[in-house]
Parts: sequence; C-alpha cells; structure tokens
Amino acid sequence: FWTTTADATGFYSIAGVPRGTYEATVSAGGCYDQAAQTVELSTSRTLDFTLPKRSDAFGYTCRLEAAPFEEAETVLPITGTSGVGTVELPFAFTFYGFPHTQAHVCANGFVEFVGPATTNCSATNAGIPTTGRPNGQIAAFWDDLVVDTEASIRADARGSAPNRRFVIEFRNAHFSGDTTRRVDFNVVLFESGEIRTQYRNVGDDARERGNSATLGIENHEGTDALRFSFNEAALATEPTTTSVRYRPPPLPPSHTVSGHVRD
Repeated sequence: FWTTTADATGFYSIAGVPRGTYEATVSAGGCYDQAAQTVELSTSRTLDFTLPKRSDAFGYTCRLEAAPFEEAETVLPITGTSGVGTVELPFAFTFYGFPHTQAHVCANGFVEFVGPATTNCSATNAGIPTTGRPNGQIAAFWDDLVVDTEASIRADARGSAPNRRFVIEFRNAHFSGDTTRRVDFNVVLFESGEIRTQYRNVGDDARERGNSATLGIENHEGTDALRFSFNEAALATEPTTTSVRYRPPPLPPSHTVSGHVRD
C-alpha cells in the first residue's frame, strides 16, 4: 500500500501506483471519522474527501486548533504516583449537562467531576467509555505518571466574566519508573463549557506521543465518551504544540415566562 500526508491546504499526491482498483482511506486524527473511496486507476485521478466530524452521543465534538500553551502559577499540593486534590472552580462549569463548582485533579493525568477521587486515582488507563472509575472525566493524558520534586501540578483562573477560563497545568511529570521521559500538558476549562487540552515539549518518542495513554472526555456514568486517542502516538512532536478543543452541543433556546396560573 502507499501512504502520504496532506499539506496545510489539504493537497496530497501519490505517484507511481500501478493500474488497478484500489481503496483510498483518509484519516485526520481523533476529531474526525475516517472516509474511504474506491478508485479505478487507468490514468491519473483526483479524489477529494470531506471527513465527518466525530461526535459522542451527547453531542460533544472536537477539533485541533492553533493556540499558545497556557501555563498556571499556583502550585497544588498534589504529588507522587497517585496524588489527588480537589480544587474550587471560579465559575460553575457545565460538563455533560451538569454544573460543577469543584474538580478532582489526579496526578495520573485526568480531571474527574465524580468524586472525591481520593482512592480512585487510577494509574491504569482504559479505552473510554467504561463504567469503571474515573467517570465524568477529562482524560488529558491518562497514563501511569509521577509528580516528583522536578514536576508540579498548577492551577489559575484567567480572564473576566463571562469569558473566564480555569487552567490546570501538569508540568514535567515523568512516567512511572522512567525519569528520563517527561510530559507537559494542561486542561483549560472555559466558562462557556468548552474544554481545551494542550501538549508541548513532546519528543520523538511513542510514549511521550501517547501510545500508552487515553485522551478524551467521558460522561458521569461512563457510558458515553468522545475519545481522541487510546494507546496511540497521536500527538505532534516539538516544536509543535497540540491543542484539542472540545465543544458541547449548542443549548436549546430558553425564555422566561411570567403570568398567572389559575385552577
């Protein structure tokens, strides 16, 4: 088979394919479903693809975007192999239809809204959705991680109402049993209900790129999820920062009704 990568405009080309009938398959990462077309080659052909956006049952979608990596300054007292802590959010953050004013942050790379997660900071990632905890989670980089003295988890609020955001940064965490490979990533909660996860300083290494990690979001029951990747080396290497924006479905219109109710 032949493979190629499209450029920034979407143009691609495969040369030297013998005459015959082939199936051309296109993928564009965890925010899109694959698309395929059958092509019969007797001369040069042009195939255009429009990839459908991936969505979970609730209606969340995601997309890659260009955005500078957001850092936080306030260090949280979360360390070790399975450290966990609860943070107060500066605004009510709506996740899968439920508002939350607290989040439980696990050193193993996820933020959970079902908790507290004191005894559920699992180091063993899974292919979401799964009913086993963690649930109601943002799996930024769910893997077996360690926050040692060279690493930290930080959090800070940014912006002003109604466009505030809350940044939770995992800085320089290393993989369990391996202090030579470390990862930087974050979770940004937007007052609008959107979520962004970002990844920087990713080396040309399959583990750092996510081949043993879960990336995505999952509902509170563990029955629905938008999975960006599972045990896949899906992240771009430095100097590129990978930014994934998760968007909830648009809310139905609402209006205030006033008047008198009579029997």
